[in-house]
Amino acid sequence: MEKSNDQSQNGNDNECYQPTEFKLSDYLEDIDSISPILDKPNITNGHQAKQTVRRWALIIVDVQNDFVEGSMALNHFFNGEDAAEVIPAINRLLKYVEFDLVVYSRDWHPIDHCSFHSSSVQPKTPITHKWPEHCIENTWGAQYVDGLITDPGKFNPNVKKLSIQKGMKRDEECFSAFRGQIIESTQTLHEVIKNEKIDQIFVCGLATDYCVRETCHDAKNFCPRQETFVLVDASRGVKPFHPSKFQEIGVKMITTDRLIQSVLIHKVKSLKNDSSIINNNDN
Repeated sequence: MEKSNDQSQNGNDNECYQPTEFKLSDYLEDIDSISPILDKPNITNGHQAKQTVRRWALIIVDVQNDFVEGSMALNHFFNGEDAAEVIPAINRLLKYVEFDLVVYSRDWHPIDHCSFHSSSVQPKTPITHKWPEHCIENTWGAQYVDGLITDPGKFNPNVKKLSIQKGMKRDEECFSAFRGQIIESTQTLHEVIKNEKIDQIFVCGLATDYCVRETCHDAKNFCPRQETFVLVDASRGVKPFHPSKFQEIGVKMITTDRLIQSVLIHKVKSLKNDSSIINNNDN
């Protein structure tokens, strides 16, 4: 699809971009660092004490029609990526990982939002980019992409789901999910994360270099006691991913496969431990 005139005039971010060569595996966290187990169990009188399981939150950022195949589709931009590739990766996570909290954010803009090329609204604070009209409230472009699992409860009945709308004020730009409005609660996202006693936050979605990164940045600032990870293979951007953009804000990097593998390893160990306890009791 041809790039629109608006998109080709967005400044240096859309100029031909040559990423620095790097080996992603050198930057990824190992499986032990994302084990579901928080504390090592104690052995008392030959019996294993109950393990403390980490509480996990998944924040799915802006997987909406306009960013996948609409007015702001990432592959319209110079060096932009195929946003649809995040859908199967995110769906795998929801099927195989029992998150305690799953958050879906989306842009929900008024028709004359200050970030649009077509808007004459003066923003409250300076903005660095103007964009084509996108994710206008109650339109097709603002809806979640077909195929994305938006009901995590069908795989995990114990999960808490939140929906966030952001960028609703015509004179304010809003990239981060932490600065949006939760539909189901009057609390802020960081208040919910603290109240739910979340230990680790995993962020994915669109676009890596804007809303995903800003959500990670706010997670580090608003929730400093929680570890924050970006799920590299479940995120896509205007520019290709580069680790330095997340290293500089103290965010760790992981893939969906490693996260799922850590869960499966934990389940196998738990089954072995349960079997061992049963056998010892029988003897």
